[in-house]
Amino acid sequence: MFGLSALSSLVPAALFRLAGTALSVFIGTSAAWLLYRYRFPAQRTLGPPILIPMVIPELLMGVSLLVLFVSLDLPLGSTTLIIAHTTICFPFILVGVQARLQGIDPALEEAALDLGAHSAAGLLAGYRGRRAHGLHPFLR
Repeated sequence: MFGLSALSSLVPAALFRLAGTALSVFIGTSAAWLLYRYRFPAQRTLGPPILIPMVIPELLMGVSLLVLFVSLDLPLGSTTLIIAHTTICFPFILVGVQARLQGIDPALEEAALDLGAHSAAGLLAGYRGRRAHGLHPFLR
């Protein structure tokens, strides 16, 4: 059914998707943490541009990224593929993680900090105390 060339292209494609997903998880989780943890003046204006990839259809987003890469004279290849995959995926992770962070009781983090935990460890105690299923697989 599949030729040898089709099967040999599955491994690099899977590696590119894995790299893009890992980068999306890192950027999305970091951005959600920053938006949850810190307050700054332009915070409300940052939301809509971040969520644009969720609203625009993937085909239109892919074509617009291709036009951007070509207009910037970037060589099309693995780097641009990973950038495009990350751009499309990270808002979905950001929204999911942000929703789980807003559901955490701040008293759990404060209690962990009172007992001598570092701020990140205190927030992790809040996660594990509530069993935050949105981030739980990433915290092990």
